[in-house]
Amino acid sequence: MDFEKHAVKRLRNLTIVSHVLYYWFEGNLFAFGPYAREIAIWAELFPDVVIAAPLRQERPSGDAMALTHRNIRFHPQLETGGDSLLSKALQLIALPIHLWRLGRAMRQADAIQVRCPGNLGLLGFRH
Repeated sequence: MDFEKHAVKRLRNLTIVSHVLYYWFEGNLFAFGPYAREIAIWAELFPDVVIAAPLRQERPSGDAMALTHRNIRFHPQLETGGDSLLSKALQLIALPIHLWRLGRAMRQADAIQVRCPGNLGLLGFRH
């Protein structure tokens, strides 16, 4: 564990690419509870955490928790996907926008965590 802490100390910026839905509500960022606890651990290990994921400006779901660390920044990504043929076509059309936005979010990262399976994780992995 000491080696891991030493290696992480040299890394300053972590970018997390995820399809997990986030909520911005009353000045706070929320995510699914267990996932929010995991992000809190990363926020303690890295001075700067950037999340590239979909963001809704609404009341979070009942299973969401607030992310309280002040070193977390957000790069909103398009919320695309679904089971219908139309949603798949729209996701394909949005591909250049996804790649450009993910590139912007990942440009300054010392480390990148790609959350899979998920459409944004797959694109982040290829980027």
